[in-house]
Order: sequence, then C-alpha cells, then structure tokens
Amino acid sequence: MSYCYYCHWGWPKHIAGIYDKYLELAGHSAMHFGPAHVVWEDENFERPLIQWCLDQADEYRAFDCTDEEHEAVKQSLRELLTLPDAVFVVPEGGWDDPATYPPHDGAEWVRR
Repeated sequence: MSYCYYCHWGWPKHIAGIYDKYLELAGHSAMHFGPAHVVWEDENFERPLIQWCLDQADEYRAFDCTDEEHEAVKQSLRELLTLPDAVFVVPEGGWDDPATYPPHDGAEWVRR
C-alpha cells in the first residue's frame, strides 16, 4: 500500500505559511479547484509541478474567481518557488512508507 508523505507527516511549515497567507486572499475554491489544484489539493510539493501549474495558470482558472483571487493563487505558486530546495525534499522511498522515512532533523511540520 502506498501512502502520501505529506498526508502522513503534514506540510513543511514554510509551505503551510504560504498556503495560509494566500488562502485568505484567494479563498478555498480558487486555491483548490483552479490552476494550483495539483499543488494545494493534491499536495504535490515538487518544483516541476509547481512550475507547471504556474505556466498553465491562465488556462485553468477557477470558476467564479475574481481577477484578484486568481492573481493570489498564481502568487502562491511563485512564492513556493522561492523556497530553498531542502523544503521540498522527500526521502527516497518516502512515498511508499512515510513512517519509515521521518522528516529531516530541524524541519517544522504542520498537520493538515
């Protein structure tokens, strides 16, 4: 059985902070069901996927979302890309059995 690493451990504090900041500006629907669905709803915190969502953002706008909300979603993705690589590292094998691969020392995680 395969488990989601982030579902098991939570989100790195820096990622959770960006989410919380932009959730207030964009709202749940725009964050989870628009261009950042792959990141915020599916919890795929990998640089290539974040960039892909940003590149496709204007094609996959959330329904009933204002221009300001849409821009906030895009800005959340841009801000994620400014984080250091260490924030995004999931240990080898972490997707199959996350309990065996705890987060690296010193990392602060937020349960969602």
